[in-house]
Amino acid sequence: MVHILLSVFFWFSVTHAMDVRVRIFSVPTTGIEIMGDTVQVTDGGAVPVSGAPLIQTVKISFADIFGAQWKIERNENLRVITDSYLKVVGKNMRVNLNRTPRKILLRPNESGAIDVIAVMNLEEYLKGVLPHEMPASWPEEALKAQVIAARSYAVSQIHSRFSRPYQLDSTIEDQVFRFQDARVEHYERRISKIVGETTGEVLKNGDGSVMRAYYHADCGGRTEQAHAVWDNGDKNPIVKDDHCLLNGSDQWTLNISVRDIEKKLRMKNVTEVKTYVRSGSGRVQSIIVKDKQNESIILTGQELRSKLGFKKLKSTLFDIQIKDKMVQFIGRGFGHGVGLCQVGSRALASKGMDHVAILKHYFPEAQLGKL
Repeated sequence: MVHILLSVFFWFSVTHAMDVRVRIFSVPTTGIEIMGDTVQVTDGGAVPVSGAPLIQTVKISFADIFGAQWKIERNENLRVITDSYLKVVGKNMRVNLNRTPRKILLRPNESGAIDVIAVMNLEEYLKGVLPHEMPASWPEEALKAQVIAARSYAVSQIHSRFSRPYQLDSTIEDQVFRFQDARVEHYERRISKIVGETTGEVLKNGDGSVMRAYYHADCGGRTEQAHAVWDNGDKNPIVKDDHCLLNGSDQWTLNISVRDIEKKLRMKNVTEVKTYVRSGSGRVQSIIVKDKQNESIILTGQELRSKLGFKKLKSTLFDIQIKDKMVQFIGRGFGHGVGLCQVGSRALASKGMDHVAILKHYFPEAQLGKL
């Protein structure tokens, strides 16, 4: 299986030294419709399976009963092939009405759906990331710092996940990516200019490797170290950031009933919710929840955010109070707190700081370099 995957990755990478594979969405195994100009479908060995290369619509379905089988229909002509994935190349393509780049892979996933994986140039990919990770109307130097951090993160993942079917997800699991989003077309020239002026620029560690540069919305006054959140990641010190304290939305409160806590954590008769360990930045690294029988569970701060909702429990920089069967979280900031603070970078750029200085502020031990 590995040699098959490597062959398709090489086949799709000959156009550029730094292509990226991004899972952009998933579709059901039946009723897959690909529309576009000059669409060509090939199997894993790059053998055309869709008939003539110039076609307008291809209908595809997948089944894994006696081995992986794809049914490909064009103009009432049906062909069945056995392969683990399909390659599709074309112009102005849509898969089930969703726009896609000109090169995609179709591959079944473990959830019983078909992943649509875009294969595209890194710099083009970043044009679909930048306006969805930071408002395109923000100061140019903040946007440049953002895109360099995003490029660094992407390159790090490309290297570490090279043999996987896709290296990046198009959601907050990695970086939010949208292809040709009409909502940001007004800023298309600005986005292209910022990406173009920073082409190939990345943050590097002391050993010359590209840093997995994380970023978040609002640090709440100080950043966090990656290992305190995920037990891994490149080393970067905690950075004090007073600019975020001036942000009006920095402070927040979440009130949630004990009963809802019990439902979310699948516990009964919860009597205590309290901080267990705090990290060096003051964030809740782990939390302990006890019931009437004095049984307890320990969760990381990020696990608790996941169970309660990342948009509700906005960060792990909080204190806890329990009163009248209600649990109150009083906190600051938004996001995991690691790396570049977007609100802080906007403030620094507004004061005249350039993107190089902004990146040095948030990644003091990193070096800015070229791929």
